[in-house]
Amino acid sequence: MLALLLMGCNTLDWALHNNVPCAEVTTATCGDKPYWDQICTPCNARYEWDRDYDYFPQTLKEDQTIRHIDLARVLDVDIERDDGAVLDAYFIPAHGEHLENSEVTVLYNHGNYAGIEHYLPRIRYLHEAGFNLYVWDYRGYGKTTPDIAPDAATWFADARAARDAVDDVAPDPDKVLIYGNSLGGLPAVEQVLYRPGCALFFEAGFTTLEALAGSNSGVFLPDSMLSSGSYDNLEKIVSYTGPFFAMIGSEDGTFREEDTQALVDRAGSAPADKAIWVLDGVDHGITTVGVPEASYGQYALQMDTFLDEREACR
Repeated sequence: MLALLLMGCNTLDWALHNNVPCAEVTTATCGDKPYWDQICTPCNARYEWDRDYDYFPQTLKEDQTIRHIDLARVLDVDIERDDGAVLDAYFIPAHGEHLENSEVTVLYNHGNYAGIEHYLPRIRYLHEAGFNLYVWDYRGYGKTTPDIAPDAATWFADARAARDAVDDVAPDPDKVLIYGNSLGGLPAVEQVLYRPGCALFFEAGFTTLEALAGSNSGVFLPDSMLSSGSYDNLEKIVSYTGPFFAMIGSEDGTFREEDTQALVDRAGSAPADKAIWVLDGVDHGITTVGVPEASYGQYALQMDTFLDEREACR
């Protein structure tokens, strides 16, 4: 890939997405995959919002549980686009036992692999923490149509449409917390610059293509050489002035701690309104121990503490 880039005007836009459309669900994506990477839900089946997971030993204390999501309360809220695309989206109401979060809606922008199904454990963590949830799939991911991954302009336009759509179901449209996990940091920053919400949370969130390419190849090239799209969050975050909380593992092999720190430093937010939580020895997550997997209790506590101390989303 690096050789192709150096030979001419090729970019990484075409290689950014690692999507799995539901029509491609087979034994190769399900039965033959390691446990955490299994993608088993075909287009005509419902996601297992109440699936039991073998959580990592350090994730939960003996007296902690991650409750099932009530299937009867999951609302299918697909977004129809003018070009005929249909963005698969769901609203999951809060369970109501955490009053401070029960009116906050997390707009969840997931990472790069497969689609919503791969991120169901992460969605369960946020539901357990007491939030309402709005989750959606990008073009080419899961049940969203068409099954071809988007270019930058289309993807960001879809992200803005998802941001608008949240207000139709959120119990309080003024309490929308925009959350970016890994690749989801790109649509998340697009959303907060379009309509900020009450806070921005990053979990191992996207920094720049330059940093991503460097983490995988050890060779750092300018972002402008790698992409024709607006994928430089380090540049874009300067325009964001609201509450910003970034979470990252010190051993994250995808987005480095120092790049995440630079993102926080460059954010236009007041110093008191932004913070970074670095977890020593923690990796990128899901198939490895990431931020929530290291300790669900600390994960929930850190998010609540950030919001409480800044009276954000409250």
